[in-house]
Amino acid sequence: MYFASKGKLMIYVTAIFCLFTMLSTAHASFIEKNFIMKEDFERGVYTGTKFTAASGKITSDADKVVNGKYSAYLSSPPSVEWSEFTYTDMQQVKFEKNTTYAVTFSYKAVKAPDPQNQGIYYFLARSSDNDVAADTGWTVWNAKTGDKGTKTFVFTTGNKNNYYLIWGIHLGGELSIDDISVRKVSESFERGTFDGTMFQASSGTITNDPSKVVSGKYSAYLTSPKEQEWSEFAYTDPNQIKFEKNTTYEVTFSYKAVEAPDVNNNGAYYFLARGTNNDVTADTGWKGWSAKTGEQGTKTFVFTTGNKDNYYLIWGIRWGGSLSIDDIYIKKKSESFERGTFDGTRYWSGAGTITSDPDKVISGAYSAYLAAPHTADWLEFSYSSPSYIRFDRNTTYSVTFTYKTIEPSHGFYYFLARSTNYEVAADTGWTTWNGQKGETNEKTVVFTTGEKENYYLIWGIREGGAISIDDIRIDILPYQYDPNGRLKVQATPIHTIYYDYDSNGNNLRRRTEINYHI
Repeated sequence: MYFASKGKLMIYVTAIFCLFTMLSTAHASFIEKNFIMKEDFERGVYTGTKFTAASGKITSDADKVVNGKYSAYLSSPPSVEWSEFTYTDMQQVKFEKNTTYAVTFSYKAVKAPDPQNQGIYYFLARSSDNDVAADTGWTVWNAKTGDKGTKTFVFTTGNKNNYYLIWGIHLGGELSIDDISVRKVSESFERGTFDGTMFQASSGTITNDPSKVVSGKYSAYLTSPKEQEWSEFAYTDPNQIKFEKNTTYEVTFSYKAVEAPDVNNNGAYYFLARGTNNDVTADTGWKGWSAKTGEQGTKTFVFTTGNKDNYYLIWGIRWGGSLSIDDIYIKKKSESFERGTFDGTRYWSGAGTITSDPDKVISGAYSAYLAAPHTADWLEFSYSSPSYIRFDRNTTYSVTFTYKTIEPSHGFYYFLARSTNYEVAADTGWTTWNGQKGETNEKTVVFTTGEKENYYLIWGIREGGAISIDDIRIDILPYQYDPNGRLKVQATPIHTIYYDYDSNGNNLRRRTEINYHI
């Protein structure tokens, strides 16, 4: 139990936090299976891990450990310009060429670098030939002594072999890192074959013809004669990429129109999602598009599955043409609780449950549900996991969800975002509402985080009642500016780019994070 105040109110939270370590289904299939490495250093030594030590060590000092009993730790004096404490082992962690990866890790600033001495923590990926001109993913950050948090850095390899990852300290400080995971973010076909990917070829091939490649060295390619009505060249493997029922997903990919379809003959490129029982009446996400020969671009399609099992994605051509696709990224867009349990979602249960009672379900077969007695002052039934849904500092987000009033509250239902250090003065997005019995509606809350790390979302009830929530969707506002009108955040379906400026308004650096966490 913890006690906190909101103005004159006291929030009494009686919840046992259970942190589930799986991602939601689309991520558990597309991203989880794309993990190429995870490490928590709980062996207590580097031996047996996929890391090699440089100047670092494994510590069990409670003041230095991030999580568990052990973490990787580095101390560096201000006189040392570059000090590196751990690298991925190139023999065990292999990165494909021209491919995008996301690295997530927890950290603790044991002793902050001195910014007056230009001290920083840093991360990068370097090729084994140590050609620094080909370095990628270079990212720096600072933190106050004692700060703990989670970082996700995104980088794209070049045409070099055997990249490895580096963590270090520039000009002094102390840092611990832990819970490192490396995942392949999107499918770029740089293996040169469908083998080993999560995609199946139909009539398509993998090409390295420069006139057909979209990016990198390889792309998926299909050519189809004008007399052929439907020609399909790539499907997601339904045994590896599993989509939940009644759930919304977003698919982004790049393309090149090698030979444009004949629009006068109703020719088009197309995309859709279909159930494995091939019931075409349950197809979803159908999109057709045309492009001029040689045109390159990016498409983002959003679709919602129905009540079918094992949907798979289809790309194809109707009535002739040639098309290449590349850099396919699949993201679960909302949480619909169609697993029937909080396990494997990115949400903690709190005092709530998942219900299949038709009188309580909002959409699909399941919704999250909480009933609170009128004697309960405050009761909270669902939280977002800060380990998997990460909110950046001083950034604006919107959260949309549906709700159903099962039993009206004597007080109100509420939503807010709070940092994991439970400083209620930094709460944001505080929203309350009520409704008539049986009322179903949608609510969108826009909020801006503060200086705190690791905000998480809370839904609850004050002074009794019962409510269901469903279809939670979190978005980052696509363009955000600082008080001086300078671009601060630029978000796309795949990446969010953050811009930092010096006191004169010059752009110091930009960092890119992948949007799998939202």
